[in-house]
Amino acid sequence: MKQTTLFVIAIAALGFGAAPSLGQPIRKQSQRAGAADAVDLSPRFVVGQPRRYRLILTMTQKQKYTKFAEGTISLQMIAILRLAPTRPLPGGGAEVELSFDRLSIDAVPSREPRFQYDTETDHDRPGDESYVRAIRRVAESVVVFELSKAGQVRSMVGAREIERLIEGQPGFELIASVLSEQWFQETAQDIFGPAGDQATRRLGDTWRTHLAITIGGYPGAKTSVDWTLKTNANGEALIEGDAHVQAPVQVDPSLKGLDQKVTGTFTKASIVWDLIHHRARSVEKSEAMNLEYRAEDFLIGTTSLGTHSLLESIDP
Repeated sequence: MKQTTLFVIAIAALGFGAAPSLGQPIRKQSQRAGAADAVDLSPRFVVGQPRRYRLILTMTQKQKYTKFAEGTISLQMIAILRLAPTRPLPGGGAEVELSFDRLSIDAVPSREPRFQYDTETDHDRPGDESYVRAIRRVAESVVVFELSKAGQVRSMVGAREIERLIEGQPGFELIASVLSEQWFQETAQDIFGPAGDQATRRLGDTWRTHLAITIGGYPGAKTSVDWTLKTNANGEALIEGDAHVQAPVQVDPSLKGLDQKVTGTFTKASIVWDLIHHRARSVEKSEAMNLEYRAEDFLIGTTSLGTHSLLESIDP
């Protein structure tokens, strides 16, 4: 099943990840667009000037079965990400390193006890629990990107190694749905190149992206967005997007054979882009979906899914 919602990206004036499907043009620009309509969304890489971003991400899955049980699994992740251009590349791109200055996890898994760990405040805590060791290893990892002059990821080293660190770790299902190769790619491109390979856009241009994180971390949910550059005024460019959300498949065996219906969705995103320093100042994305399962006219169960992330620059 599919629902169509609306995304909004506001790109403000401040400066400064690889699937070919990201940033593909899908519609010709307006014939009325002139040179004055062009907006430069390309990054500016300055070697030796790292920038830090604070990420706050929450994710929930709540399921309720009529006359049976209900349960909620959730994740809150707080991270300080440091992005440092380390060397220029031929063609105007750059090599950029992503590292963690802080990583905090508060997780409520489905079959494991709740666990919490913060590398900033719990650095002296014994590493007896396996999840403590896993979070520490992730926080010590570095992802190296080779970015094009348009801010697109051309190669990436280190993200797959992070995936391997948490694969099979008990209680890490939601964490694994976030810290994927696709998420690291998307994060780099949100910060350095939200407009795809064509960094100079005109009013009316449209392109498509696919979100890396599924709604609530639920298997099978997918979201694609068709973005259109709408306005450029007062140092800001406004991009609006039509989001197409594909509902997740029924993964619970107890729901097999039931009719699944989407009863509500909410999705929005915003990016504030600094046109002086050419990098994102903030990136915010929200997704929510409610599902219900019926056998003929009888309501058997409901599922509520939600994901919200806010990425903000903490350096001037």
